[in-house]
Amino acid sequence: LLCIALFGLMTGIADGQREGWGSDTIVLRLVIGAVATIAFVLWELHTPRALLDVRIFGNVEFSAAALIAFIFGAGMMGSTYIIPVFVQTIIGFTPLLAGLMMMPAGIMLAFIFPLAGRLSDVLPGSTMIIGGLLLFAAGFAWMTVADIDTTFWTLVCMVMLSRLGLGFINPSLNASSLQALPADKVRQGSGVANFMRQLGGAFGINLMVAFFEIRTRFHADALTGTQDWGNKTTERMLTQVEQLLQRSGLPHQQQKAGALDYLASMLQTNAQMLAFSDTFIVVGAVALAALIPAAMLSRSQRRGRA
Repeated sequence: LLCIALFGLMTGIADGQREGWGSDTIVLRLVIGAVATIAFVLWELHTPRALLDVRIFGNVEFSAAALIAFIFGAGMMGSTYIIPVFVQTIIGFTPLLAGLMMMPAGIMLAFIFPLAGRLSDVLPGSTMIIGGLLLFAAGFAWMTVADIDTTFWTLVCMVMLSRLGLGFINPSLNASSLQALPADKVRQGSGVANFMRQLGGAFGINLMVAFFEIRTRFHADALTGTQDWGNKTTERMLTQVEQLLQRSGLPHQQQKAGALDYLASMLQTNAQMLAFSDTFIVVGAVALAALIPAAMLSRSQRRGRA
């Protein structure tokens, strides 16, 4: 049931924009995924040997930590996918250069995790989580201004800031989710928390790609609607491109076709750049929304200490 649920939901989300959200295939996949999810939860509630003990979600503190784990997984895996795609598509980095851009943040995490683990022994776990979410959101807020002129090292700093936030979240999140459970539920709780993190990673990539495709189409349609003979800027640009092509010796018809192809390519690139910016805004907003369960976790921990 779980496999059917994940397959239906994830393939439905992944192919929705391409095949049409209202198409029979996509609707059927999403409905099957939703029904299988409900059936899986009901089965786990009634079977004596549950694969995933969903009853522990009745613990409010654990549920808050599990939701943050889902968002953490989505942020970690989604950003690992979307940022290299952005720098290759918009800025023109090679895959090697994109990997080198991500590498300093990965090296930094190797040092941050032990430090964050020590800090979590001193500071409340919820404080570490809230601070990490704010840093992660700040990193993506900064990335919204990235464009074709953004330098390599500026991009490195942007990625490092968001990864710094994730580095502070992870150790405290693990401890907070398990501290909320009685001793006999810790083993199941550990499995559920890891499952939520991995589930968030899988859905994070899918949802980011789907949202990016939707916003690309939106911005492409909006930009295309501004291109008419009354647009003097476009007219001047087409004339300049035609003149450049004329100097290369191309026939007149090919000059016009080449200029229009260049315009279409430029509009598509601008639409993608705006869509990436929208995606970064949404990722940061989701991180800020995670402050709500983090605040719930903070109140629960204060009551526990009292």
